[in-house]
Amino acid sequence: ALESLIPQAREASIPTISVAQEVPGTDAFIGLKEMEYGLSIGRIAGQYIVDNMGGEAEVAVLTYPELAPIIDRANGIKEGILEVAPNAKIVAEQSAATPETGAAAIEAIMQ
Repeated sequence: ALESLIPQAREASIPTISVAQEVPGTDAFIGLKEMEYGLSIGRIAGQYIVDNMGGEAEVAVLTYPELAPIIDRANGIKEGILEVAPNAKIVAEQSAATPETGAAAIEAIMQ
């Protein structure tokens, strides 16, 4: 929805900055590298699996693939887990944009 507004802002000499999600045509972007962020999360989870579960676990990843940057984050999480705990198994990946959809996703996965 914002992409169509960027040319109008430029015409009015208004600088634009994207935050968290890069919007094409903006003057600057402030965010983080989602894959690296996900790797950090996954490595921490993988270490927990090694330290507390003997290196083996069935893992469900809650994500939000409807938001493009989150795809890279989820991929990083999975990669980081398996890097540190290679005997872990990713058994489910489910969209969970809110606490309510996350709870429903976990209930479904657990069944």
